[in-house]
Amino acid sequence: MQDSDKTREQLISELFEIREAKNLLDDIIDNLLDSIIIADDKWCITRTNKSLLKMLDCEEEGIAGKHMDELSPQKEGLYESTTGEFVEINKEFLDYKKACMSTVVKEGKIYNMKNYFILKDNKVVPIENNIACLCNKSGDRIGTVNLIRDITEMKKAENENKETKAFLETVFNTSTDGIMVTDRMGCVVKVNRAIEHMLGFQEDELIGKYTIELGPEDEVHKIVRERMIGDLLDKGHVKHWKTLWHRKDDSLCPVEINITFLNDPNGNVSGAVAVIRDVSERNN
Repeated sequence: MQDSDKTREQLISELFEIREAKNLLDDIIDNLLDSIIIADDKWCITRTNKSLLKMLDCEEEGIAGKHMDELSPQKEGLYESTTGEFVEINKEFLDYKKACMSTVVKEGKIYNMKNYFILKDNKVVPIENNIACLCNKSGDRIGTVNLIRDITEMKKAENENKETKAFLETVFNTSTDGIMVTDRMGCVVKVNRAIEHMLGFQEDELIGKYTIELGPEDEVHKIVRERMIGDLLDKGHVKHWKTLWHRKDDSLCPVEINITFLNDPNGNVSGAVAVIRDVSERNN
């Protein structure tokens, strides 16, 4: 049916439906938790949403018509980030941005592009951007839609995890007692420097070995070890187990060991951690 064949009532009804659809779309855009920017074929901003305006602390009139690049740092240098750290905007990063834009033009989209938006106080917000081209019926690009996520909190969490990991690694390697981590079958996956010093092996020489290979194979030690394993399976831990371990030079080192099972998020045993103390001096 052509428009000329429609009644006035039908045309009015369709107009209302179009307006309702537009209002719904406007509501969806404005209430997205992620920021959105719609730009024309010249990368100039034509539409944003509340989330973006809140992020940048500005009014829509202040950025409408701006080129997308104007929202990001244009000069090389150090910028303070909303994560609390300083980030370097260098030539490599600016070239990366240009390459991403070329990908959008060639392929029509790009996912998880890393970028920064610059704030009024010259701080930068780390963002992750998904960009898709808007095309007309002929397939010509008439603009882009950009979904932007502020990843400040994610970056903070990553930094905290790195700091925590570095701290724990320092504690692990500066402990005067030996620390050994095994998988659920008792195969060594990690040791600290105290173990290397105690036994004379380098870490890569111990990784892959089973802990039973470190002890004597006589019947007395086998029986004691089997009792220890039974206690470990029953209780999930063993304290003050005294035994002998072979050093690299084949001499025997008297050790006292505390062992605890490691559990995965589902509560299943995934391995064990042992704290080993050289008690040579105690025995003298």
